[in-house]
Amino acid sequence: MKQQRTRKINAAGAQIGPLLSPRLRIGSPASGARPPRKGVTLNDEGTTIRFRIGHPQLVGFALTVVAGWIDAVGFLRLGGPYVSFMSGNTTQLGTGMGNFDLVSAVLPAFLILLFVVGALAAALLRGLMTVQRALSFSLGIESALIATALCLSFFSVSSALTLAPLPLAMGMQNVVGRGIGSGRTFVTGSLVRLGEELAAAALGRSNRWSEPALTWTAIMAGAAMGALLQSIEPWAALALPLTGTLAITVLAISNRPSSNGRQHSQRETDL
Repeated sequence: MKQQRTRKINAAGAQIGPLLSPRLRIGSPASGARPPRKGVTLNDEGTTIRFRIGHPQLVGFALTVVAGWIDAVGFLRLGGPYVSFMSGNTTQLGTGMGNFDLVSAVLPAFLILLFVVGALAAALLRGLMTVQRALSFSLGIESALIATALCLSFFSVSSALTLAPLPLAMGMQNVVGRGIGSGRTFVTGSLVRLGEELAAAALGRSNRWSEPALTWTAIMAGAAMGALLQSIEPWAALALPLTGTLAITVLAISNRPSSNGRQHSQRETDL
């Protein structure tokens, strides 16, 4: 009798298991797997976030401000195209091709290519190193790219070449932002989530609308400050976000695990 009951329970579990949500099946106690360690959360896709950094929400907020700031500077200097908003560049690329105006399509295509290369580089670092070291390297390279654009702005170089390092930096930042749960360079998803969370709040089901609202506010505020400083002191328009990314890089390096912290030293590339 006990064996028959055990078989029935196992059969029922096999039928119910596939119906469990991804969040329950990935690193969830309900799935029988080990729960995420302290300081590790789940992102929107249900996969484990492995980058460890002090005050991740504040860091993500700061990176989002940097993204809006740099995008506004690039928009004003390039006269339309963006250095981090690839949806806008894709629309401009398609418009140029549709109008058989290949000249106007070249710059958006160039910026999109650089952005993808930046994301590719950050993802390769994440795959080849321990993720905490990859975080430090990615933020350090992002800072170096912004510094390069700042230095080039002092010479008689075309705006497109001067700002070429910036889409590379923003592509890398999106991989970093995914790793810490925030800090990406676009807010369309945040606005969709804001609408959903406001609906949930109206129905009395949750009250988590402030996070997507803050994300949108961060990128808007960054764009406003970048545009203001670009009109007052153009060189400082890149110097200040550079200072911010350097500070975050130092924070990431200071949060790297010690040599005796073996539990964090293995490669964790499941982002």
